[in-house]
Amino acid sequence: MTDKKTLAVINMLSEQVGYSFKVVKIRHLLDSLPRKYAMDENALWAAISMLKEADYAVVKYRDKEEICLALTVKAENLLRARPAQKHERPWLLAGVFVASFLGALLAVLLGKLF
Repeated sequence: MTDKKTLAVINMLSEQVGYSFKVVKIRHLLDSLPRKYAMDENALWAAISMLKEADYAVVKYRDKEEICLALTVKAENLLRARPAQKHERPWLLAGVFVASFLGALLAVLLGKLF
């Protein structure tokens, strides 16, 4: 399976490139990645190479400043299946639970007062 950095690269490529060939500047791709991954050109190229080997991306050419690539249907399927596999924000579920509990408590208290 893929790690979080690779998934971040796939997400970014789906937004910036899509599923048809497109020429983009490598600097633009790096700027589009979340800062928390702190990737440089070599790390980005390593991630794209791994995606290429795993048949998630097809690279036509690459030079120092630009790359021509497209994502495959396999990458699209991975992105579609991703939300069902893991809940990204467990704190959201806890917040909903606490809010519903407090709302029920408030309703009981108001019911006793009136």
